Amino acid sequence: MQKNLARACGASGTTACATVAKNTKTGQVVSNINDNVIGALYHSNCGTNDWLRIDFGVARNITRVIITYTDTRFLYRWPGAKVRVGDINGFNSNPECATLVHAVVNDHACVATGRYMFLVTGMSGGDACIVLQEMQAYGTCTACPTGQSPVVGSNGFLECQCSLGYTATNSTSSRDRTCVSCQVNTYNPTRLGVPCIACPNNTRSLSASVKRTDCKCRGAEDGDTGFSGPDGGPCESCPVDHYKGISLRSGSCDKIVKSNSTITFPYAINTPLRNILALSFRDNWILGDQVHVHRSGNRGTNDVVLTYTNSSIRGGYWLPSNVNPLLRINDTYRFFVHRAILLQKNASESGIALRLV
Repeated sequence: MQKNLARACGASGTTACATVAKNTKTGQVVSNINDNVIGALYHSNCGTNDWLRIDFGVARNITRVIITYTDTRFLYRWPGAKVRVGDINGFNSNPECATLVHAVVNDHACVATGRYMFLVTGMSGGDACIVLQEMQAYGTCTACPTGQSPVVGSNGFLECQCSLGYTATNSTSSRDRTCVSCQVNTYNPTRLGVPCIACPNNTRSLSASVKRTDCKCRGAEDGDTGFSGPDGGPCESCPVDHYKGISLRSGSCDKIVKSNSTITFPYAINTPLRNILALSFRDNWILGDQVHVHRSGNRGTNDVVLTYTNSSIRGGYWLPSNVNPLLRINDTYRFFVHRAILLQKNASESGIALRLV
């Protein structure tokens, strides 16, 4: 979609671009030429080679110009006036892209690229005046190359710079640079194209990471049991009987639970047991897995049995043999499952509160 590039400047890319004229008549305001108000008039002070200029701030691809002046008495001043577009800041130095005619609305194709657009009178003497209400320049804003995004440059206009999480491989010039994503285990919080920063010790990150906290304490490697700690480090080795198998995961290490042992759960009293089973263990359960609940003082070791099953509506879930038991003091649990080792999540990740003791 094309837009009026004469009003595509500033940090937002939506404000009027800077304007200047050779010789403005007293009381006139040159910024009226691109204020998006047809009623606002601009009148120069006249003279041979009279001109006005719009500065886009950066080179733009122009395809069309529209110049409007509704007072038909003075349209005789238009024929022969030239629109010139280019990167040279000189009224007569850039290529012509349109010539005006006697019309209230001069709507012309103008295929050109450049930072500056000049309107230069085609007359001489006292009638060589530029009088208009609005000057529009339409084109398509050029998308930034891969790995770059538009930011406000030193000139106050939008320009392409390396995106967050990317680094420049060659020139630092916004026109010539090539930007590539930061490699895994590095990050870049700036858009300046500077080298990516290595993640802290014992942390890992994805490619194109943008901040230190994207570096997560790593999982097990080379025979160790992994590390835990805040995102961005510092990280400490998992304690005894704990393990972390996923590098790009925040939080503490999982507790190692041997499935052939009888255990208790350190969760809040009256927490539904099947919630604990569904949310608090790392690996997916396998159909047919069972947990037997022994409730002291009741009928025996299999007071409640929960079996992992599934349905087309609910998917996998724990089905109690009679009622869904709530966690009670002195309950013990025995796993009859396919895996020899279970990994129990920390409470902050499972979302189930630890019991205070």
